[in-house]
Amino acid sequence: MTQTKHYKMKKIVVSAALLIGGVSVQAQCGSVDKGMRSILTNKISEAEESFTAAGNEIKEAESKDQPMEAKCYAKYYYGSGHVALQNYLNNEPKDLVSKVAMLDKAEGYFAEFFTLAYEDKSFKARAITDLESVANQQKNVAVDYFNEGDFETALRLLEKAIQNKAKLGVNHLDLHAYQSASITANRLGEYQKAIQYNDVLIKNPQLLI
Repeated sequence: MTQTKHYKMKKIVVSAALLIGGVSVQAQCGSVDKGMRSILTNKISEAEESFTAAGNEIKEAESKDQPMEAKCYAKYYYGSGHVALQNYLNNEPKDLVSKVAMLDKAEGYFAEFFTLAYEDKSFKARAITDLESVANQQKNVAVDYFNEGDFETALRLLEKAIQNKAKLGVNHLDLHAYQSASITANRLGEYQKAIQYNDVLIKNPQLLI
């Protein structure tokens, strides 16, 4: 085989590999994209099925050392988090333990999304809105635990809400969460924590409820 023929053959092999790789990535993202389309039309149950399938596809791809593109992961984590949040809002359970579990699930997906640091303004804006909603729900459930006298769980949820809003930037810091955390910490006798939360309020008078 001449050098020219060898080069052409090598080029064909490389092109074929790239084509197969492109098809593979597209196939992996197929369920993710389908789920995103369902979200846009507010078909949450259909979206959930697609993201469940996508999760299995991701595991399979990673087991073969063929991870997806960053945008596919970003869509997967955002979409799965959005579905988990909508399931909570649309079918809010009565018992507090189930409420916490559902919110933890949504929070986990959004945490993965923000860890990616994916620079897409539209997705980031959606994720910020949803994570803020999760934090607000965590505050609400914390109040329920507080009223039941479970101050330990109440404080844990308030701290989660504070941490989640802190991820979104200084404009999302929440006076009510810090105020409630300070009161709850006092009830638990954790006075150092109570002082720390009060200090945040004192140093940031611009914070709003």
